[in-house]
Amino acid sequence: MADAYFPPQFKTIFIDTDLKVATDLGLMKYLELPFDKKYDTNLTKDRLEVIHYLIDSSIWPDLCRQACTESYRIISENSDLLRLSDTCADEAKKGFEKRITQLQLRLRDEQTKTAEKQKTSVSQRDIEFEELMRDTLIHGIKKPKITLDSVGFICISKNQFGFDVTR
Repeated sequence: MADAYFPPQFKTIFIDTDLKVATDLGLMKYLELPFDKKYDTNLTKDRLEVIHYLIDSSIWPDLCRQACTESYRIISENSDLLRLSDTCADEAKKGFEKRITQLQLRLRDEQTKTAEKQKTSVSQRDIEFEELMRDTLIHGIKKPKITLDSVGFICISKNQFGFDVTR
């Protein structure tokens, strides 16, 4: 039900080694290209010397952790995501309010028709459950769980790196 009101979102961001969001349109043109074996090199664990050539290996682990932290912050504060969250929360609230109102009317109608203590199809407990669901779902939409699916390293260079790169 939650995905119906607030579908999962996927966002790609690019940050540099200074942990700033890449905004240069010329650079973004290259960053957004799909991987192409003809021009690109996959920096697998067997090719770490390329990364070490570009970035001091003593700062690499900390840089990776900082990149994760900063990426999370950037996405959490993204104005588009915040607007979408508010819009989806409003829609969820409207949907639940309609459902709760229907349950309240049905309960009232059944209570009127059955003065004897016969079993009804809806109870006050059902309404309270819907209200709890509404409140919980809206809280989740307004404060969504953000998970970084992956963090990658992209190096753009005019040089073609061989595998004998040394400092």
